[in-house]
Amino acid sequence: MKVEMINVSRDGGKTWGEEEVDITNVDVLTCPLKPGDIILRNGYLYEIQHIAQAKRIETLVSGGTGDE
Repeated sequence: MKVEMINVSRDGGKTWGEEEVDITNVDVLTCPLKPGDIILRNGYLYEIQHIAQAKRIETLVSGGTGDE
């Protein structure tokens, strides 16, 4: 178990919240991250595709309240 505070967006980057996430949890039933979520971790944006796989994205144009 490795718990980290991670910035998570569940609406395509419009709003962000900080959540405690066990980054070793890949159980689909109990993992709080779901496909479509975007996370900011160690300065990089990741879009969750499925629980055991995420792809890094370079930038985000959200139209929300953030800088990008």
